Amino acid sequence: MSKAFRPDAELQRELLAIFAGEARDELDTLSAGLVALEADTAAAVGAGRVEEMMRAAHSLKGGARAIELEPVDRISHALETLLSGAAARGKFDSETVDLGYRALDAIESLVEAAGGGPPAEVNVSSLCDELAGSHGDDKPDSDGGAPEETEPSTLSVAGAQTAPEPQKTAPVQDSTVRVSVAKLDRLIGSVRELESARVGIEHAAQELTGVAEAADLAARQYDSRAGAIRDATEQPLARLQRATRELSDDISQARTVPLSLAFDPLPRTVRDLARDLGREVQLELSGGGIDVDRAVLEVIRPALVHLIRNAVDHGIEPPAMRAAAGKPEQGTISVSAKARGSQLSIEMSDDGVGIDGDAVKSRAIALGLVDAKAAATMEYEELIRFVLKPAFSTRDSVSKISGRGVGLDAVFEGLAAFQGSVEIESIPGKGSTFTLRAPLAIAAIECIVAQLGRDPIGIVLSDAVRIVSLEDREADHGPVQVGEAPVPLVGPEVLAQLAPGGHQQARFAIAVEADARRIALPVYDVLSVLRLGTMPLPPPLPATEMVRSAAILPSGEVLRLVDARALIATLPPAPRVLVAEDSATQRERARRALSAAGYVVEVAEDGRAALTALLEGDFAALLTDFEMPQMDGIELVTELSERGLLDELSVIFWSASDNPTLPAAAAEAGADGFVEKGPEAEAAVLDAFRRLLSDS
Repeated sequence: MSKAFRPDAELQRELLAIFAGEARDELDTLSAGLVALEADTAAAVGAGRVEEMMRAAHSLKGGARAIELEPVDRISHALETLLSGAAARGKFDSETVDLGYRALDAIESLVEAAGGGPPAEVNVSSLCDELAGSHGDDKPDSDGGAPEETEPSTLSVAGAQTAPEPQKTAPVQDSTVRVSVAKLDRLIGSVRELESARVGIEHAAQELTGVAEAADLAARQYDSRAGAIRDATEQPLARLQRATRELSDDISQARTVPLSLAFDPLPRTVRDLARDLGREVQLELSGGGIDVDRAVLEVIRPALVHLIRNAVDHGIEPPAMRAAAGKPEQGTISVSAKARGSQLSIEMSDDGVGIDGDAVKSRAIALGLVDAKAAATMEYEELIRFVLKPAFSTRDSVSKISGRGVGLDAVFEGLAAFQGSVEIESIPGKGSTFTLRAPLAIAAIECIVAQLGRDPIGIVLSDAVRIVSLEDREADHGPVQVGEAPVPLVGPEVLAQLAPGGHQQARFAIAVEADARRIALPVYDVLSVLRLGTMPLPPPLPATEMVRSAAILPSGEVLRLVDARALIATLPPAPRVLVAEDSATQRERARRALSAAGYVVEVAEDGRAALTALLEGDFAALLTDFEMPQMDGIELVTELSERGLLDELSVIFWSASDNPTLPAAAAEAGADGFVEKGPEAEAAVLDAFRRLLSDS
């Protein structure tokens, strides 16, 4: 009798790592199936959900046996029993679904424990008895092993449409193989080396051509020698460039997975939290078919879970409270993803209470993130970004659901390492929206390489607006002119962070743009523009607010990539503008144009509402119509003047009327300008506000 195969310790670890990835995929399939079955059993059964779940449970059982993980083997078999029994009865009630979820949780914790995670506190025998006895009589063997099973057959369910017979010929699919992310990462590292070598060869060829061109040779000799260099390098370089790009693209494709893998845990997360907290919540998902790099998915997946948990716990109100506020008793959370070029954008919105600005302010002061005086002058939009700070929570006590403040800061840091970002919008009483942006793939990007201090720094080319010379400037400080608009320079504190060892006198400035705002980074020299592969900042280099990612230069040096959004964040808060306009269409056009230009915009439907907003808030500018109900524009500005509020407020009137007396009337009332409504009106308003608010 042959001896049973026993893998050695190293092989066992490799097999366990493979099984852990396989198990997560199968657990996601099972979890999504339970959500669908509980929501609409007949529809889920008709769509083949039960068969899909049976296959997933069977695969788990087979994989667990392969690595001799007996507890998972037993629970998976008992889960099959539960599913087949419930399918035969045609009934998946809450009790059955809850039991199924308990099995999934147990399997997940056992797999994590086997991989070196925390010990799994699971009573395997008791759980298997519950699973096998709930809707069937197929108990586990008395010796603790699972009985031998054949592949599950297509099931018929009472009261539901019979599932179609399986096709005799399976559809042709691409052959696939499971490859560890670590191996793909090593391949990407090799591609980076290859890319660096290619760039180095290109530079060497250019230098050789330059040497030949500069040599004191006769024209015929120069042509001959330079031409020989070009002929010798051009074709091999072209082949190397093509091969490098194709290899990089192929590896990037090998790393991509559907974004739906990040969506899979969300329905259950919402279901469980809503039940625990007494909420009624509907979850809407879209865009799961987009393919993303697995490394990006590993950041996005926990990020969405954190945001969903916060939305249910902090955002969605109890049904009675929602009804009292005139809202539907059932709250809604939507997660939608879109691919724009090479970028992924995920928007998670809820219709809950929004972020409590006062609570955030109090907590920020208590944590020492800001002093009370500075906090008093901060706008709501600036305050709510404190929720991204480490260990930040408005809860006074820790709960099992949330409250430790762990999560949102990790969301921000994880995305920033891939040149991604997090944006927050919230309206008190209406809800909140978190927008996550990240690259679809960890691929090479165009970078501007510049010299500031001892080490080179980089700017992602897509973030840059223009490079301007500083050599003819009379002053070392103050804004630089980029096109027709002045752009502020980065302050000395930021330069000290980017070049802690000191920096040379700046000769150029690289203007960057993010979130509709601009800032210019002064540098000593602009060296080149290279296509480089990005990665999180490697140790021992410390990540900072300004630098969270890097690339490798052809010379082997680490190029630190400056985060354009972090540079923008050093600017003072964007000016707040109030738009007073009774036409909904004109109001929305103005709001969008001003918001796109970087202003914080609020709107009022008439002069009376505008006056209230101006008395309660701190605004830098007012755009107002002439004719409005309740109080017209002239009355509004006159009232502001009498209250002494025009000294710190820039005012622009606009109107669709062709009355030639309006500009003079606006000036007499105390306005700073007049614009006639029309196709170019928004551009004229923006020009006027840039001029008036250039020092804001």
